[in-house]
Amino acid sequence: MPVAGSAAVAGFDAAAFSHALAAAGYADTGLTAPSAAHRTTDLPDYPAHFAALSAGQMVSPPPAPWLVIALSGGLHNRESLQRSLPARRQPAPLPLTDASPDIDFAVHAVLAWGDDAPARLDGDFALMVWNRASRRLLLACDPSGSRSLFYSTPEATPGGGLLFASTLPVIRSLLMTARGGPSLPVDVPVVAEMLAFHWPTDGRTAFQGVRQVPPGGRLIWDGGTIRVDRPRAVDWDHRLDFRREEDCIGAGRALLDQAVENSLRNAGRNGHGIACHLTAGLDSAGVVATAARLRGASPLDVLTIVPAAAAVAAAPGIAATGDEWPGVQPVLHRYPSLRPHRIESSIPDGVQIRPLTESGGVPVRFWFGLHWHRSQADTLRRLGQPEVLTGNGGNMTLSWSPDFYPEECLRQGALGQLWRYASAEARRTPGSSLWKILRQQAVWPLLPPALQALWHRLTGSGRSAGPVSSGPAFSPAFPAPPVWRRNLFAALPPANRSRAQRRLIVEQALWRRCTAADFLPGTTLHDPLWSFPLLEFCMAVPDRFYGQDGKRSLARRVLADRLPAETLADAVSCTQGNDWHYHQTPRRDDIAALLERFSRSDTVSSLLDLPRLRAILDDWPATPDQRWRAKTLSALSVALGTGDFILWAENPNL
Repeated sequence: MPVAGSAAVAGFDAAAFSHALAAAGYADTGLTAPSAAHRTTDLPDYPAHFAALSAGQMVSPPPAPWLVIALSGGLHNRESLQRSLPARRQPAPLPLTDASPDIDFAVHAVLAWGDDAPARLDGDFALMVWNRASRRLLLACDPSGSRSLFYSTPEATPGGGLLFASTLPVIRSLLMTARGGPSLPVDVPVVAEMLAFHWPTDGRTAFQGVRQVPPGGRLIWDGGTIRVDRPRAVDWDHRLDFRREEDCIGAGRALLDQAVENSLRNAGRNGHGIACHLTAGLDSAGVVATAARLRGASPLDVLTIVPAAAAVAAAPGIAATGDEWPGVQPVLHRYPSLRPHRIESSIPDGVQIRPLTESGGVPVRFWFGLHWHRSQADTLRRLGQPEVLTGNGGNMTLSWSPDFYPEECLRQGALGQLWRYASAEARRTPGSSLWKILRQQAVWPLLPPALQALWHRLTGSGRSAGPVSSGPAFSPAFPAPPVWRRNLFAALPPANRSRAQRRLIVEQALWRRCTAADFLPGTTLHDPLWSFPLLEFCMAVPDRFYGQDGKRSLARRVLADRLPAETLADAVSCTQGNDWHYHQTPRRDDIAALLERFSRSDTVSSLLDLPRLRAILDDWPATPDQRWRAKTLSALSVALGTGDFILWAENPNL
């Protein structure tokens, strides 16, 4: 649940937090927020961003006359906390029982360990501790990035105070109110890095003067001084070595079961039902199957998005590349307690897509695909289930596919492991062969760069030299990112390139999780595959477990006890949002009007090549041409998402 506040003065969302404090027994706390901070006009249709905090779960009764403690999210290690808390630190007003809300456990932890308490908490949480006697503030969030916190720099805050919030749109609203202005400047170089898939890991955000507390980090505001550190993070150097593969598989299954159980339990404590997102892929199917096993006969709603029927009728090939409904049938048949919902993607007449753009507080790369997720969010609201279980983190944990594994096997002389990997991939990949995989994934990467470049020149092959933000939709004034991520991978040390690449990708993904709301606004996402204990385990498992039976081999083995063989084959490949032509063609005039608005913004018109964008729009294909989509639509989509974001941030009234 998003929270917001100001700490020169500090606090959460003004009216809601004041009400929760009063209900919890607080009087004069010294916590306030700008009076307009809770305006819903900045986030039309999504008042959940400003929902009232629950006094019983979010704000504790006064544990001491000088403390205010609030918690957003939930804790997963209540039992171990209760065992490790010193008995003398358990005051009578807050005895811990199985029925105690998570906030009570947080209170005990803060009283026992002070500033070190957040590092002892497991879960998905954001924590605030305000000492009203010393006017000292502690903010902290969980190490998996499930809950984020943002704050204003002293230079950007009138009076040198501190503003903080759990979402970027809310911190933007707070800063604009404090400044008395209608806009907040965008940090264009940071936007360029984001578009190049190079997410900042130093706290910078897309807004000037706004920074992010690190995942697993804490912020201490004391006497006007800000100190930010990160006491809990992934131990990238830790290694696990199992004597038997079965031991590794068993450990992975136990951690997955625990992660899903924690997500289900937290949703229950919040008094909400929970639904699941189900695709034909391994990750969401594994989460759904695990939840079904844990819940037994209790029904569980599962949601699968499919292309619009009218789009399929107009272009039947869309069904072959985007309809996951046939692929989820084996899971549905195996678990009869699942209640499936087949959701056709749609954009209702008169609906504005911009609220999705605004909810994450970052530029949206896949602007033309936003309707896909909007359809799911609408269904969740209709079902009255604002909490949803997803498997988005699988590619970073159990389903990790080490890109450099084949070449490392060849470099290290591990020919048996290489042969096993290539044989498995050849069997799983239609149209491939053992020798093709060996040539492309093992031999080719080891050739000297000069020889690779010569081959590309002679054959006219090769991949693009830069990110889409350096393409024809952007003007030369748009800053090039300092390093494109693909080039960064190529520069990694050859000796252990696979693990170095993974560390880079996972670390950036942890910081980027703050934008999860841009997919399902108005809902609370629970992603067990980002569970911190599971993430630490997966980072410590040797690469051979991920590649020995082809890509994603660890996930297939861990999930073999709960998924049908058809799903484990992982042979279904679908493209989300591939009915873009059907949905966007009737809205070309709206896109043209948006480009016209871009032209009235000095910032946007200087960064985007508007004549080129208009030419792309004029060249709109009469049918859903996939070649046009691959080469042109992505450039137009990224440019629209970037311009729309800058316009919203700096001058929404244009």
